[in-house]
Order: sequence, then structure tokens, then C-alpha cells
Amino acid sequence: MALDGSGDVPARDVSGGGDEESRHHDRISYLPDSLLLQILMLLPLVEAVRTCVLSRRWRVAWTRLPRLAFDDDAAPRVSRFGNLVDGVLRGYADDVDMPDVLISVRRLSSAGDAVRLATSAARLAAGRVTARFYLYLSYAAVNLYNDVEDENAAATTLQLPCFPRATEFALTFMGVDLRMPNAGTFAKLTKMFIRGVRFTDDGEGISTAVSRRCPCLEVLLLHRVRGVKMLALLAQSLLFLRVSLVMQLQRLQVVAGSLREMQVHRCFSRTTAPTSMLLYVPVLEELHWEDYPYPHDDAGINISLCGLSSCLQKLVIVDLQHFHRADTLRLEIPIALADDAELKVELPYHSELELIVYTNQHKIGPTIVNFLKKSSCLRKLTLQIYHGEIYYTPCMSDCNCRRPSNGRRQNISLVSLKWVVINGFGGTRDEESLLCSIMKNAKGLSKVSIASSTGVNPSEKLLRKLRGLSTASCTFDY
Repeated sequence: MALDGSGDVPARDVSGGGDEESRHHDRISYLPDSLLLQILMLLPLVEAVRTCVLSRRWRVAWTRLPRLAFDDDAAPRVSRFGNLVDGVLRGYADDVDMPDVLISVRRLSSAGDAVRLATSAARLAAGRVTARFYLYLSYAAVNLYNDVEDENAAATTLQLPCFPRATEFALTFMGVDLRMPNAGTFAKLTKMFIRGVRFTDDGEGISTAVSRRCPCLEVLLLHRVRGVKMLALLAQSLLFLRVSLVMQLQRLQVVAGSLREMQVHRCFSRTTAPTSMLLYVPVLEELHWEDYPYPHDDAGINISLCGLSSCLQKLVIVDLQHFHRADTLRLEIPIALADDAELKVELPYHSELELIVYTNQHKIGPTIVNFLKKSSCLRKLTLQIYHGEIYYTPCMSDCNCRRPSNGRRQNISLVSLKWVVINGFGGTRDEESLLCSIMKNAKGLSKVSIASSTGVNPSEKLLRKLRGLSTASCTFDY
């Protein structure tokens, strides 16, 4: 293959020199194939291919590499990177499988006709890859969203073939119109990651591919995808699902009998149309919900949880009112909201509560007390305090700081609480008052763990007061 990736270079016998004596000193060429391949694996792919000119022994060694890792950063002198990829895939030995094909394009000068590169690579590798097929075209190298629209729509369309033997498939290609296969199966595929593409069929293609053509799929990740209005997944083998920034999503349906973890991140907030979600996930253990309806959509999102697991162990959510139970509830709170948003929210049943709070120079006590009022069956409280300013707003007349934080006056019931963990304790009067309020209302407390944000232990005066409020069996770690 030419050094610029444009074609083949005739092999020359240069196995140690021109005379007979120097040929006898070429001992590397007589190593077993397995050792030659280990040597070649230490080189960038383009350099491994160039060894074909060393001798007849080396001519076909690279064609049996167990991993083809194309990286344009490792081939700066290759002027036509797409031709290099095409030539290597065509020249690979016919009698061996391609375990891994990894293609990475980071430089604009390497991208060329990016759709042609992707189409050719997928077509040549589809039937032969037996492990991973990764195709990554960075945002800096190609972004078809920024291209001026023209009349040749086919120039931005990538027709994806099936990879019947691959176990993992990953595609990053900003703005390409991705067409999923109309026939065949991803028979052994266990992991699929798609990022940056757009669909022009409202999501029918990806829904059908996952539901009907991926019988072994366990992990599905869709990130920054456009054109999917409805995503309907029927995947009994699926274990992990993450949909993030799926633009224009209006309807999400998931029927997955084996799903253990699901993450939804800012999908429904990107559309002004009515939205809905239907889940049948009977063994779900973790649900991360970081989404909300469009700001001007008063109707909100219609969520149906007809098969939500009764053994849900972790629930990380923004829109709480649609969920009923979680063993561990984790909330991230910017303290001192200017309204009474957290007073209105209803929490699902939970036995463990993890609160991550950002003080922003405000008191945290009133907000924490409000959440504790909604946690009557709480057994463990974990409080992570950050004192940096990320969402700072000055104190207003209705600021949370002005609300009462005394636990007894607020009728907190913490009879089930056994363990309190506070990380980032700053020793402020507000934090000390909050801790004392918890101690007064949790008579069955058996353990208190305090980690200071400044490295300074709690004062002896505070510890004496806490011990006076606790039972003799309660232990303190600090």
C-alpha cells in the first residue's frame, strides 16, 4: 500500500541485505507467526502494514492482525486516510476473521468524503468482524449539521448493514442520516452505542433494529441523536439503557424483562409536543431520571409505570411525583431556590436518603428539614455538603434561609433512623443546629459519621452536646 493510502506498493525482498551472508542474519523473519503478530501489534497500524516491503515472509503478516486500529493521528503522512482504511480492509486475509476494527478520525484533513469512508468501512467489515466495530468521526473532523443543505440528499446518508458476528458496535458521526438495516440480524451483538446521528424516519428504524434484529443486545446507549419522535423498544435481553439528549423525543416505550438499569437524560425537555413514557421493566434496580417537560408545557409528561420493579434499589430523579418506591433515593439540590418548589414535591417511599447539597452561601437547614419531614420510614441519611458557589442567588424575602429549621417545631418523625453520615461538614452554626435537630428527633440512632470539609474535626463542645442528645449505644466516627 502506498504511504499516502492510495494504493499498493510492490513487495521487495530486502530481508537483511543483498548478499547471502546478510540474509542469514535476518532471524526475525524466521520467528513463528504468533510472535510476528505480537511484534506488529506494538506498531501503529500504518507502520505494521508497511512491513510488507521487508521480505516475502513479512508480506502477508499484517493481514492476520487480531486488531485493526485505524487512527489518523498515528498516520500524519497519510494524505488520503479513507483510501488507507479501504485498502487495508480489502487486503486482509480471507481465511481469518477480523476480531476488532477500530476507526478513529480526529483531523479535518483526514475526513475527506466522510460518508463514503463510513459506508465503505461498514460494508467491508460487516460480515467479518467477530468482536468490536467502532467508527468514530470527531466533531472537529466532520459535522454535517453545519453543512449547507444541497439537493443531493444521498451524500449525507449512511446505510448501515447488519453485523451478524460482531459483539459490540459503536458509531459517532455528527449529522449523518443513519438508515438502519432492512434485513438480517445483529445475531451476537451485546452492546450498541450511537452518537450524533439523525434519523429521518421518526425513530422507526432504530426501534425495529433493537426490537427485532438484536436478540442478544444487553447494553444500548443513544446520545445526542435527532429525529427520533418515538422510541419503542421490545428487548428481553437488555440489561442497561441510556437515552441522553435524544432530540424531539415525544414517546418512549420500553418493554424489557431483564433490564436492570435505565437512564433518561434531557430528552423530553427538547420538544414542545405532548410527551409520554411507558415502562414495563419488572426487575429494574436503578432508574436515573434527569428530565422534565418543556418549560412552557403545563401538561407535563404522561408517565405510565405498569411494570416498575418492586425491588427498585436506586432512584435518581428530578420529576418525583410519578414514582412511588425506592430503597435508596438520591437527590441533588441547589440550596436557596427562590420559590417553594421543594415544599410541593412528594417523595416516593424510601429507606435510605442521599442528599447532595450546594450551599451557595445560604443555610441548608430549612431545606433538609423539609425533606426529612417527607421521610418518616428513613433508616439511613447521607448528606454531602458542597460549599462552593455554582448557582448563587442573593437572599430574597421568600428565601429558604428565612424558613424555620427547628426539627421539633416542624414535627419531624425520625423514629426509624439508625445511621447519619455527613460529608463536607463545615462547622457552621446552621449545620450544627441541623445536626442537633436530627439527634433530638432520632432517638433510635446508633451511628453518626462526620467528615469535615476543611480537615478540622468537630469541636469538643459540639460532640459533648451530641452525646448528651444520643443514647449510650450510639457511636460517633469523625
